[in-house]
Amino acid sequence: MSTGYVNIKGIDKVELLYALWYNMRRVSCENINSMMKLQQIQPIIQPTFDFTLANNVICGYIDEFMGVAIKSDLSKDSVNPNEYDSYAHKKGLFKEVVDGITYRKLTDDNESDADACRCIKSLAMN
Repeated sequence: MSTGYVNIKGIDKVELLYALWYNMRRVSCENINSMMKLQQIQPIIQPTFDFTLANNVICGYIDEFMGVAIKSDLSKDSVNPNEYDSYAHKKGLFKEVVDGITYRKLTDDNESDADACRCIKSLAMN
């Protein structure tokens, strides 16, 4: 297993917790629901994410959140992803989640900059 830490500086911690929770839940549900289909049992319905509760738990190590293993301390600027990845049975999932948030943030920022440029150009033309 990798011992490298993942940089989460500048990422909204509640947004990160939501993404980690969602991805871990998705991985877990796929495995559980596949087994249940084999046994002809109804799939489990998962709860919706509680953003208020999330704000209260991001200040330290989160073992689990709303029944989903998180196994991470999001209170710092970097995180050891090994426990999260281990529980997900997918090496690199934590970093994939962070990269996805970072990419979306960069894309959103670039779109905002492009919108601002278009607005300035249209004002200059008038």
